[in-house]
Amino acid sequence: MLTRLRLSLIAAAFGLVAVCLPELFPIRAEILPVKTYTAADGLPRDAVYKVRQDARGFLWFCTSEGLVRFDGYAFKLYSKEDGLPDPLVQDFLITRSGKYLLATGAGLVHFNPDGVRGPVQSGSKDKPMFVTYLPPKTPNSPAETPIPVWDRYFIEVLYEDAQGVVWVGTRYDGLFRLEERDGQLALQPVELNPRGNPRVVAMAEDQQGNIWAAAHVKDIEGELYRLFPNGKVEHFTNPVWGITSLLADKKGRLWAGTSHQGPKLCQIETDSASNRSVFSRCYGKEEGLPGRWVTHLFQAGDDTIWVGTTNSAVRFDANSPSDKPSFQLYGEQQGICNRNVHSVNEDRDGNLWFLTGCGAIRMTRNAFVRFAKEDGLEAKGANSIFTDRSGRLIVVTNEARDMLLNVFEGQRFFQVKANTPPGINHGWGMGQIVVNSSAGDWWFPTEAGVLYRFRGITDVRQLLHAKPQAYTAKECFTDQMVWRMYEDSQGDLWISTSYQDKFLRWDHQTDKIIQLSAASDDPNPAPRPNAFVEDAKGTLWMGGRMKDQCYLLRHRNGNLKVFGRAEGIPANEQPRSLLIDGKGRLWFTSESHGVGRIDDPRSEPLKIAWHNRGNGLSTNWTESLVEDRYGRIYIGTRRGVDCLTPETGQVRSFTSADGLPKGSIYVAARDTQDALWFASELGVARYLPEPPRPNQPPTIFLTGLRVAGVPQQVSEIGDLNLPELKLNPSQTNVTIDFLSPSATSDPHLRYQYKLEGREDWSAPTEQRSVDFANLSAGSYRFLVRAVNADGVHSAIPASVSFTVAAPVWQRWWFIALTVGAIGGLTFAAYRYRVAQLLALERMRTRIATDLHDEVGSSLSQIAILSEVARLRLPRNGQPDAAGAAEPMEKVAVTSREAVDAMSDIVWAINPQRDQLSDLSQRMRLFASDTLTARDIRLRFHAPEQDLSLDAEVRRQVFLLFKEAINNIARHSHATEVEIDFALTDHHLSLRVWDNGHGFVETAPQPGQNGGNGLLSMRRRAAELGGRLEVISGNGSGTTVKLEAPLRPRKIL
Repeated sequence: MLTRLRLSLIAAAFGLVAVCLPELFPIRAEILPVKTYTAADGLPRDAVYKVRQDARGFLWFCTSEGLVRFDGYAFKLYSKEDGLPDPLVQDFLITRSGKYLLATGAGLVHFNPDGVRGPVQSGSKDKPMFVTYLPPKTPNSPAETPIPVWDRYFIEVLYEDAQGVVWVGTRYDGLFRLEERDGQLALQPVELNPRGNPRVVAMAEDQQGNIWAAAHVKDIEGELYRLFPNGKVEHFTNPVWGITSLLADKKGRLWAGTSHQGPKLCQIETDSASNRSVFSRCYGKEEGLPGRWVTHLFQAGDDTIWVGTTNSAVRFDANSPSDKPSFQLYGEQQGICNRNVHSVNEDRDGNLWFLTGCGAIRMTRNAFVRFAKEDGLEAKGANSIFTDRSGRLIVVTNEARDMLLNVFEGQRFFQVKANTPPGINHGWGMGQIVVNSSAGDWWFPTEAGVLYRFRGITDVRQLLHAKPQAYTAKECFTDQMVWRMYEDSQGDLWISTSYQDKFLRWDHQTDKIIQLSAASDDPNPAPRPNAFVEDAKGTLWMGGRMKDQCYLLRHRNGNLKVFGRAEGIPANEQPRSLLIDGKGRLWFTSESHGVGRIDDPRSEPLKIAWHNRGNGLSTNWTESLVEDRYGRIYIGTRRGVDCLTPETGQVRSFTSADGLPKGSIYVAARDTQDALWFASELGVARYLPEPPRPNQPPTIFLTGLRVAGVPQQVSEIGDLNLPELKLNPSQTNVTIDFLSPSATSDPHLRYQYKLEGREDWSAPTEQRSVDFANLSAGSYRFLVRAVNADGVHSAIPASVSFTVAAPVWQRWWFIALTVGAIGGLTFAAYRYRVAQLLALERMRTRIATDLHDEVGSSLSQIAILSEVARLRLPRNGQPDAAGAAEPMEKVAVTSREAVDAMSDIVWAINPQRDQLSDLSQRMRLFASDTLTARDIRLRFHAPEQDLSLDAEVRRQVFLLFKEAINNIARHSHATEVEIDFALTDHHLSLRVWDNGHGFVETAPQPGQNGGNGLLSMRRRAAELGGRLEVISGNGSGTTVKLEAPLRPRKIL
C-alpha cells in the first residue's frame, strides 16, 4: 500500500504535472507490489465485492457465495449451510460496539462469532451463528411493483454514523434505522419520500452530522436525501443522476460517484438548498476518468482518495486546482484487474485492497516498486545508480557495453547517450563508474584506456551534443579498462583499472593523471580498488585486491596504508562496497563473512564487528550498502536486501516477494528525496523508508480445540483464553490450533508454545497446531505466542487450561482404600499366620501328647512285658513255654496298637487326606476291620458330598469314632452295628448304634483299662465345638451321637 510519505513522493519525485491534453491519461507503468487472491487461493470465486477488517485483524470478504474470513493463511467460507439466509453478501459492517452485521439478498444478518454453525434445535441453549432480521413492509411500498421472490428483502448498504447509529439501506423498502431493545435488534423505518420507497445505495455523514443518502428510483434516475439530526428530510433532484457512492473526506468535502452518461466524480455543496444544483464541480471522461461508471469512493489513511471504476482503480488528487484535476490510473500494467473494481479499502497495516471481478488484490504498504521498459528504462538491470549535481536520479545501463544514462523525471525515465566517439565500448564496471564532478564535469570510462571528460555541463541533456576531452596517456592506461572512478572532496578523481598494476589519480590542479604504484624496492604491484568512500575528515577509504590479498586501503594526509589479514580483513574476499554512515562508522561488504563494521575508523588497530547469518542476515554474501535517513543500513545480498538497525541489531529481510527484482542486489543508492534505489541484473526498484514505528507485538488467538478428535466450541474470531477443560481418563489426546491475524501483513511470523511449569518456550516455528498425545493425569496450562521478524512476541499469550482426571486406581481415595486394604490384608495375613503357627504348635503338642500317651505308653508296656517274659524264662536252661508265652503275646498286641496309633497320627497330618471322603473311607475301613473280626454285622452310611476338612477336625472326629468302635468291640457283646455319617447345614453328624448289652455310665475305677473312654470322647467333641450325646441302658444297646460344626481347612 502507498503511505502518505510514499504518495507524496510520487507527487513530488515523479514530478506530476497537469494533463496537457484532455484525451491523454497519465498511466503508471511501474510494477507495483501487489498480490492477487482468487479462487485458486481459496476464495469461493474470483469476484469479491467488499472487505472489512475487525479489531483482531481478521479480514472479511463479501462474495456472492457467502461471507469469507481470511486469517493471513487461508480463507474460510460461511454459507447457507452455516445459517446464512442467502449466499449473496452485499455489505459488511463491524460497529463500534463490536457487532458484525451483514447485508444479504435475504435480509439483515447479525453474525455471532461465538454461535453454533447451522440450525439450532428448539429449546437448545446454544445460540445460532446467524440471526436474520427482515425489513418490515411500509405503507409506501408500492403494491404494483413486481418484486422477485429471491431479493424481496435485499439489503443494499450499511452505514454507522458518528453517534453509533446504524443505517440500513434496502432495495425495495427504503431506509431503516437499526435499534436495540432489551438485547433484541429491530429495524425502524425512516420515511424519505412519501411517494414511495427508493432504493438506497450509498450513505455518508457531513461535518454537521447530517446523513446523506443516495437512492435510485428507476434504473437510471437518482435521488439524493439529506437527513438532519432533528429528523427533517430534504430531497435533491436537480440533477443527481445515478449516484453509486458517497464519501465525506477528512477535510469535510462530500464527494459523489455517478454512473449516468459515463463515470463522474462530483463534489457536493453540503450547504446547497434543495432547489439548487447540488454539485459544485464534476470530473468525467473529458478529464481522464476511465470506465463506464464509478463503483466506489474511498479515502485512505494518507488522505488519498481512491476511485473504483468498472475497469480500473484511480488515485485522485483532490487538492489540485479545479481546472487541473489529477487522476492516476492503476490498471493491468500495475497488476490491478480491469474487471470492475467493486470497492477499495485499507487494512490496519496500511495495505490497500482492491476488490475486483478477478480477485481480491492487496497492494503492500511501502513495498518496493519496480520499473521496466514501459517506464522508459531501456535495460532490465543497472551498472550504477547515483544523483547528479542538480539532484536528478541517474540509472546507468550498459547493455552490449553501450552506456546510457536513464534520467528519472518523477514518473518516467528518458535516455541520454553521451556524445562519445562511435564504436567506443564503455566496459562492464559496476558501481562508481560515471562521475558528475563538483565542477559540473562529466567523466565517462572506456575499456580501451581512454577517459572522456565533458566540461561545463549544466543539464544532462547537453551530453547529447557536447564535445568531450579525451585522456589517453598510454603511460598511464596502456589500453586497460577503467573499472571504478570516484571524486574526493578536493575535486581529485581516483581511478581503478582492470589490472592490478594501474591505480591512478587525476589531479584537478594540474589536470594530470598520476600513477600510484609500488615503490621501486617493493615487488608487490599497486592495489586495484573496487570501491571508494570518504569520511567527514577527508580520509579516503578504498577496498579491493592486491595480488592475492584483499584489503582496506586508507589515504590520509597524502599517505597510503594497507589493512589486510592481520587486521581481520578476509584474505580472498574483496570489499565490493564501502559506506560511511551518519555516525562516522565504516561499513564494508564481503563474500562469506557478511558485513564488517568499524566503529572508529581513525583508531589503530582497526576493530571490526561482523554482521552475518549468525546475528540475523539472510546470507553472508553481501554486495552493496546504503543508509536511509533514519540511520538504518540496507545491505544488498544475493537473496535480496537486509535492513539492519545498528542500535538494536534487528534485521528485516526483503525479497522479490516484496517487490525487489530477482538476482543479486549489487547496486544501491539514495536520492535527494531520501528514496532508496536498488538494482540487480534483472531490474531496478525504488523503496521509500518510513520513520521507525513502535514495533507492535503481534496478536495471538486460539482457533481450534479437539479432545480425542472431537471438536470443542471456539469462537470464529479466535479466543485469547478458553474455559478450563475437565477431561476423563480416556481423553488423553488434545489438539490445539492457533494463529495470529497479523499474518495478513507479516509473512515472517513464527510461533512459540509451552506447557506452563513443565517445559520452556519452544523454538520459533511456522507450525500452527500442536497435538498432545497420551497425556498423563494432571493439570496443564498451554501457552502460545506469536513472534514477528524483529523478535517481538505477543504481549499476552493465548492460553487454555485442562485437567486430565486420573484413572480410578490412581485417585487418592482409591489409593487410600488400597493401602488400607493391603494393610488390613497384611494384618489379617499376619494374624492368620500367627493363628496357623499357633494351630501348628497345638497340633505338634497334640501329636507329642498322642505319641507320649499312646505310643509312649505302648512302648513302656512292651518294655514291662518283655521284662516279665525274661523273668519267666527258666534259670536252669529249661524253657517255660507257658510262663513266657503270655507276656510275649501281649507284646505283639501292644506293638500292633502302637503301629495303629502311629498310622492314625500320620494320616491326620497328611494334607493329601483332607477330604471328607478320606475320613469316611478310613472310618469305614477301621469299623469293618474291627467289627468283622468279632462277627459283628456292620451297616455304614457315608455322606455323598465331599469337601476339605481341617486336619484337626478329621483327627478328632476319627479318634472319637475310633473310641466308640473300640468300646463296642470290647465291651458291648453286640451282633449288629449301624453307623450314620452325614453332612447337614455345615455340620457333621455322626450316629453310632449297637444292639449290645448297654451300660450305666459311672466314674472310672482306678487301674481300669480305657478308663478315659467317655471322658476322652467328650473332650474331643468339646474341642470340635460340637455336642456329644451317649444313650445307653442295661440290655438296651448304646447310641453315640455327635454334632460338630465344620471348620475351614487350615493351610500350614
